[in-house]
Amino acid sequence: MHSEILMEVLERKIENLQTRAQFIPASLNEENRTIDVVFATETPVRTFSWEDGVVDEVLSCEPGNVRMDRFNAGVPVLDNHDRSKGTKGQLGTVENVRVQNGQCIATLRFSKRASVQETWDDVKDGILRGISVGYSVHKYEVTKQDGQRPLYRAVDWEPLEISFAPVQADHNSSVRNSETKIIETNQNQITMDLKARALAVGLPETASLQDVERAENEAKTRRENELTAQAAKAATEAERKRSNDITEAVRAAGLKSDFASKLIKEGTDINKSRELIIDEIAKTNPEINGQNRSITIGSEQTDKVREAMSNALEHRADPTNELNDKGREFRGFDLFGMARECVEQSGQSTRGMSKREIAMIALNSERGYNSSSDFPYILANVINKSLRKEYDIAEATFKPWTSQGSFTDFKEKMVVQLGDVSKMEAIAEGAEYKSGTFGEAKESYRAVKYGKIIPISWEAIINDDLSAFSRIPRSIANQAKLLQNDIVYSILTDNANMNDGVALFHATHSNLVNGSAINVPNLQTSRAAIRTQRGVDGKTLLNLVPRFIVCGPTNELTAYQYTSTQFVPTKNADMNPMYNTQLQIVIDPRISGNEWYLMASPGQVDTIEYSFLDGEAEIFTEQRIGFDVDGLQIKARMVFGAKAIDWRGMVKNPGA
Repeated sequence: MHSEILMEVLERKIENLQTRAQFIPASLNEENRTIDVVFATETPVRTFSWEDGVVDEVLSCEPGNVRMDRFNAGVPVLDNHDRSKGTKGQLGTVENVRVQNGQCIATLRFSKRASVQETWDDVKDGILRGISVGYSVHKYEVTKQDGQRPLYRAVDWEPLEISFAPVQADHNSSVRNSETKIIETNQNQITMDLKARALAVGLPETASLQDVERAENEAKTRRENELTAQAAKAATEAERKRSNDITEAVRAAGLKSDFASKLIKEGTDINKSRELIIDEIAKTNPEINGQNRSITIGSEQTDKVREAMSNALEHRADPTNELNDKGREFRGFDLFGMARECVEQSGQSTRGMSKREIAMIALNSERGYNSSSDFPYILANVINKSLRKEYDIAEATFKPWTSQGSFTDFKEKMVVQLGDVSKMEAIAEGAEYKSGTFGEAKESYRAVKYGKIIPISWEAIINDDLSAFSRIPRSIANQAKLLQNDIVYSILTDNANMNDGVALFHATHSNLVNGSAINVPNLQTSRAAIRTQRGVDGKTLLNLVPRFIVCGPTNELTAYQYTSTQFVPTKNADMNPMYNTQLQIVIDPRISGNEWYLMASPGQVDTIEYSFLDGEAEIFTEQRIGFDVDGLQIKARMVFGAKAIDWRGMVKNPGA
């Protein structure tokens, strides 16, 4: 009994098998519209079993092993196993089924309906030849030998229908019915029983078959979701690497960033991009340091050296960066040693040169030399990675309660805050629908460019000064995030006028309440102010839901107390009904004193919008060989702006 239950589980994981059959052309009878087909032989067919993986299957074509009752009663002939059309999809019926000489043979009789005539004509003309049979297996004999695929011999099986199919059926998707029994001739094969399967999915040994199957299906779904997420992450990382590689190659070639944006947008891979970069250099023939510069892009060896030196330098500047196998080749090199190596790799001998000369040639800044050293590229790459890493770590506390837009240029950006569609109206029988209208208000702001230069002089190379790769990028990244926070929070604290001529927080906007401390009654007052805001038409109640408390350090502990699930009151008067309202706390020291704000979700209503320049990362770097100074200059640039778009999702309490 236990074996039967186990085999039923295996059967449900192997679905309906269809196998190839063939015509007997000489049997075609046009008058009776019949033809004979061989729908099964004892030829092994490779298929799949959830228990044994890939197996060979044989359908026994002995009279006692094939159930013909259903066929003898007349089963349908279908078009490619399509049952969705009901009786209209039936091409004919199966007649005179027999088993002889190791073959299963049936006579097919076609309908005389006009819709079947085209199929019958194709059969007569020899165009339709593919035959596929659907069947169920009730019992297998399984033979297993070392070094060979298991052999599944169906000794009790039942044909269900015959179809005309344009191509060979897929043997990898096979199903048998729930009554399938398996008899193994190899008793050494170990089969997982129901108890073991239950334990494998975290259920007790006494779990029912139904519970085990449900848990197995849930585990399978989780694995599939994990694989899908991993594939999406890999695709995102691959695209990010492609964009970075193209951007860095364009910079190293001295071309404009617009060319990199074009290659990235068109989906060009890195190898093709390098070819196009060379073509672009040939077109523009750029002047670098007053000389025509010959540039070679992307040899495999050059890429490997760049990657290895970059990794070694990243590890030296910040030991938390992992040193990979390639980087270990340059583990003991200081900056000057890497500079010398790059110059010599470019084909120039450094024999007899001073340290200053080598450093300046490596930086491509020595007058009278035409160097193709990769050193500037390596330095810029390391600084760029360090800067982006530190930028991602630095905190921008405003992002949870604001929304992000983008600038397409430096012109004034108009943001339309759409109001509600006019209310739905009853439609009388036969009457027309009326068009709705929108109210709208506009706010505008501009992009502002900010930046800083990281210089790398030849003296820094000789002195092996690593600060340019660690402390300076960290400082610039932190300053960028601090500046963003300053700009956004100044919108709250400055309380400037909106486009309607009224201050952001004002009684006219119904979003300025009397100054009071954070407690249950005052939280309720602010929540009600947001809840009762009306749309642009002044009539529609928006029912906005507060999601954030934004305050300074002075109110931090109080804010957490009135939203924490861990606060346990000692008397009814101290009960905190706000603990389960999903209010998120945002603390920023730019909010001084006791003032605090309640914010709705930016996904529900516009609050403050911030934007970066479209096509650039939040922080963008460029490099150039210095002219005013002897060395390399890395420029970090950020284009940023922010503006309050709608007052309805924000309430200010001046505090007490």
